[in-house]
Amino acid sequence: LHGESPLQALIGAGLRKPALKSYILSDFDASLIRNLRHLYKYRHLFYNQTMRVFIGIKLDERVHEAIEKFLSPFKKISSPIRWVKPENIHVTLKFIGEVPPEKYSQIEKRLCETPFNTGPFTLRLAGCGKFGPGNSLDLFWIGIEPNDSVSHIYRQIENTLAKLGIPKEKRPFKPHITVGRNKKTFNFNSIARI
Repeated sequence: LHGESPLQALIGAGLRKPALKSYILSDFDASLIRNLRHLYKYRHLFYNQTMRVFIGIKLDERVHEAIEKFLSPFKKISSPIRWVKPENIHVTLKFIGEVPPEKYSQIEKRLCETPFNTGPFTLRLAGCGKFGPGNSLDLFWIGIEPNDSVSHIYRQIENTLAKLGIPKEKRPFKPHITVGRNKKTFNFNSIARI
């Protein structure tokens, strides 16, 4: 590290702390190093060239409020469930997963060119449930009553994306709203009793 500037020492040392202790830093160098440390800590965000993509129906404020009211007793139970923020609640039609930006552009272009021809429609909420084996809970959802318009949109999305090499879903389409997720061991029984 002899003869290097603090910035060169930092980069050359792979952001190891000893390189920082060897120098008296100016305010500019210290600020730059703090920023570089931050960038290094979150480097996976900059190098990951894929996007997590899904297609869904955005819900209006009235629905968000109704869901929040419905969920309030569940949220009072001490649990590891991470509840979805009201502004992020939606009906997922198709989960695609990680795609590179160029594939995302193709998906967006193709879907924007697709005439869905549905017009306005009404969704009715129908109960709640969970995904996960046995009594465990991985995902907590609110169901949607069968709806011809939503099924039509879903089929069009599946057919459109299949032309781009995105496989069709093998499981039957069951529209739902994800309201909570859990990655820890958690027995669903305490929520099922409500």
